[in-house]
Amino acid sequence: MPVPNSVIVAFSRAQAWVYSRSRGRVWGRFRGRDVLLLSTIGSRSGRRRTTPLVYVRDGDSLVVTASNAGRDHDPGWVHNLRAEPSATVTTGERTRACAARFAEGTEARELFGRLVAHSPGFARYEAMTDRRFPVVVLTPEAP
Repeated sequence: MPVPNSVIVAFSRAQAWVYSRSRGRVWGRFRGRDVLLLSTIGSRSGRRRTTPLVYVRDGDSLVVTASNAGRDHDPGWVHNLRAEPSATVTTGERTRACAARFAEGTEARELFGRLVAHSPGFARYEAMTDRRFPVVVLTPEAP
């Protein structure tokens, strides 16, 4: 059974707040995994939205997935990136502009496999829904 949305929203907001104020020293890791803060522009609201996400590195890029804790719909940040693929990513003390790209086909399956190997909870979430989780590659833009 999925975690209630209100719990996820409250925890994510608290984690993002603490992470940003501590520059990633507190809650920059979750269950032993590195966490980034992804900031997007709301596709309907136009407001800045920040979401903490577990990630893996792929060269200079960072890879995340939209598990939404096993829910049957994509989280809001996916809709935001589909509307506007420019975002910012914070890792620790460093914030960078990035371009988001949705991986497809073989690349998406390979990257999702790496995410599951890194954080097995994604496999549990995947078993909770028929939805295929989008895999997003965040590539830093040149300064």
